[in-house]
Amino acid sequence: MWQGEEANMNDFDPKTKRRWVLVAGTGLVEGTPMEDMYAAKEIGSELAKHRYGLITGGWPGVDYLTTEAFISEINKAQLDPNNYLIQIVSKDRLVDHNFGKIVRTHPGPSR
Repeated sequence: MWQGEEANMNDFDPKTKRRWVLVAGTGLVEGTPMEDMYAAKEIGSELAKHRYGLITGGWPGVDYLTTEAFISEINKAQLDPNNYLIQIVSKDRLVDHNFGKIVRTHPGPSR
């Protein structure tokens, strides 16, 4: 899906018939509202339980919490995270969750 093909998150993965969901948060290390934290964890857990694929940016906050809950459920089901998780992370950042497919990108412009 990521090597020369255009990714459409609303389409099935033709090989697995899996739908993919993109979760992108604010990247806040601190200050994420508690409601958002609970929602992020529930979303990650439910996506994994229903065998959706997760695409995330690997940032602190919502991305981190969703990915953490997602990985926990994938591991409970004894599934291979490489088939369900894609993390798109800039080359200058460490990966918090070393699971799934990790796609490295060039850092974008600073704001």
